Amino acid sequence: MNHKILLVFLIVLSWEYNSYAREFTSCKFQDTIDLRLAHRFPNGSYFYDNKIFITAKQVHIYDYKELFDGRRVAVEPHPRACICNAENNCLRFCCQQPVREYITNLSFGCEESHIDLPYTAHHNITYGNGSIISRDITKDFILISGIPCHNAYALDLVGGAQWQLYANGTLSIFNGELHLERRHYCMAFAPKENGKEKILTPMLCPVAVENEEITLEVVSSVAGIITTLFIIATVLAYVLLPNLQNFQGKLLICFLVCLAVGSITLSIIALPNVVLPHFLCGFIGYIAYYFLVASYFWLNIISYNMFKKLHLSSGDLENKKQFIFYAVYAMGLPLCLSLILIILENSNIGLDYKSGIGGDFCWFSPTNWSALTYLFGLNAILLCLDISFYMVVIITLKSSLKLNPDSKQHFQQLQFAQRYGLLLLVMALVCLIDTVTNIKSVHQSSDENFWFYLSSFVSAIFGFVIFLIFGLGPLRQWRHHRLCLRSGYIPDDTTTSDFENIEISTKEFS
Repeated sequence: MNHKILLVFLIVLSWEYNSYAREFTSCKFQDTIDLRLAHRFPNGSYFYDNKIFITAKQVHIYDYKELFDGRRVAVEPHPRACICNAENNCLRFCCQQPVREYITNLSFGCEESHIDLPYTAHHNITYGNGSIISRDITKDFILISGIPCHNAYALDLVGGAQWQLYANGTLSIFNGELHLERRHYCMAFAPKENGKEKILTPMLCPVAVENEEITLEVVSSVAGIITTLFIIATVLAYVLLPNLQNFQGKLLICFLVCLAVGSITLSIIALPNVVLPHFLCGFIGYIAYYFLVASYFWLNIISYNMFKKLHLSSGDLENKKQFIFYAVYAMGLPLCLSLILIILENSNIGLDYKSGIGGDFCWFSPTNWSALTYLFGLNAILLCLDISFYMVVIITLKSSLKLNPDSKQHFQQLQFAQRYGLLLLVMALVCLIDTVTNIKSVHQSSDENFWFYLSSFVSAIFGFVIFLIFGLGPLRQWRHHRLCLRSGYIPDDTTTSDFENIEISTKEFS
């Protein structure tokens, strides 16, 4: 008898579970609400928006969010509940406090309005039976918040656009020609163009051209891979050829390794149709930032070392203690900057001051000036210091050679400084184009894609240019040296004593 009762109990329990599972899996993401800001009871239930009670069995943990184009992006696990249905009408506002906040054109994020403008919360709502009723949308709906895309724009700031809102959350625009679900838009009270009152307007996402977006991602990823391969080839030249492994060569290797790691991690982030877990997404983003910034600090070290070499002997300058000091500077400061970005990202500071790495993006947010402040601006300052050191070195060496034209040491230093000058020119060009591309992206300029392709092209070839400047000459000389030895000819010591100081001329590229 007990076995029969237990069997019946298990059958009923299984039926209820399957019924609930079917109900949950049929729920669209846009019909769920985020419960992180709702009041939670000890038994696992929630009270949302001071309107609706949610039982514990209605709550599920999500580790992703769904974008307006249907793509899923990994985020930190958080509780959500499927609430928006025929019984509960939900309306999506852009900001959590729709009356006091609105989206600005500069940040594309919610900012509090400091000017109280009159507005009306009543709007005509169309129901399934065709009836139209004026409702207070701030009170008669369950309010959910979230901006569907970073570059949402207002459909109507004048009051003349034709759009209609349905009770089930569907938005009809262009006289019924297009119907949008909740994930494609959000509502906002925005200042009218006359500046005298607020108007309720849908915020829409620009029509995305999917193939074009994938093309941009592919171009960016391929460009990073190409430049990384040539940087690695240059590093191998310095690692395999003993004559290049002097103090200056070691500094150059550190610069190239950091640049290669930063480039390849950015390529991973830019891979199309790849959704990284939230933690891995942020981790790779910070790794890319750390090594890219570190590469510019190593570039700064090389400039400073050339400058110091003019006044100190090699024995005083090029030693293990000095290298450790350089390494602490070049690797320690970027680490501190990375930690600052992590702290800011997890603080309550405004979105304008957050990088977005590890938050909503794997790399810098395209909606604010964080990349310009924390990356491109910093790199520009370091490049200005590098150019200052370089100009002093070039002027001093040329003056010294005029006084002592037979000085082999000054001649070799001048040759390396000239090649380093080409490297500075390349890095400055990359920094300039990336900066302009970032500005165009934040402003959503019409020529944004042109600058993106230009930036990707420069990113693809600058590794090859670095290889031509520092790797090709030594490898060609090494190959010539090996051929001479195989032929039984011992080359002159002055030819092979220092591969690093081989002058690269146009003949080598022919």
